Amino acid sequence: MILDSRENHLDSRDMAKNKDFIKNSEIDIPLGFLTLKEAAEKTDYTPDYIGQLIRAGKIEGKQIYSSVAWVANEHSLKQYLEARGKDMSFDTDISAFEQLPEYMRPLLYLVIAASVVFIVILLHVLSVAVDHALSRSYEETSRPITVSNDQPL
Repeated sequence: MILDSRENHLDSRDMAKNKDFIKNSEIDIPLGFLTLKEAAEKTDYTPDYIGQLIRAGKIEGKQIYSSVAWVANEHSLKQYLEARGKDMSFDTDISAFEQLPEYMRPLLYLVIAASVVFIVILLHVLSVAVDHALSRSYEETSRPITVSNDQPL
């Protein structure tokens, strides 16, 4: 394989001959850029359409590795989507819980457990209060039936 020493890029002829090299090697993507596949995973677009957007000048991007691979500017892609009322799904691999420091996780569990206990107690108190109010209402509206001999049934 020929390595272009001037730009530290792989020669496109060798990459075309050995396409598996691109898949199996670590590609040095510039900071703030995404491969078209990564950009497609974060949007509802296909990698080909994102490449078309780059070539049309609608989002910033560039070709790397001797005009073989395209990369899209993450910020430019986000602005493009926001202008169209869409959103990128960033950080879908890591949940908010996993981003918490280790010492915060037990505290979060404690807060969740305390909230559940509080809600159960609150529901119990409310159900007892409603039951009491219904009982009192029933007692006030129910009167004993008296039958007098003077009135027919």
